[in-house]
Amino acid sequence: TIGNQSVERPMEAPVIGKNVNIGAGAKILGNITIGDNVVIGANAVVIHNAPDNATLVGIPAKCMDLRKDNELPTDA
Repeated sequence: TIGNQSVERPMEAPVIGKNVNIGAGAKILGNITIGDNVVIGANAVVIHNAPDNATLVGIPAKCMDLRKDNELPTDA
């Protein structure tokens, strides 16, 4: 699910960067920005901005790792 958090503010949708891997069932909500080369885990609920090269997991999602540019996680 990628969308806004409020019916009253329909234009406040997330901005997704380049080369973002979104796991099954993940939810990205609100007026937030997801950086480039981000990995979002399955079923994560992202409600805050994410920096480039981050790995996000959990409810609410937390940054677990910052990788070097274009480096994929070894356990993905």
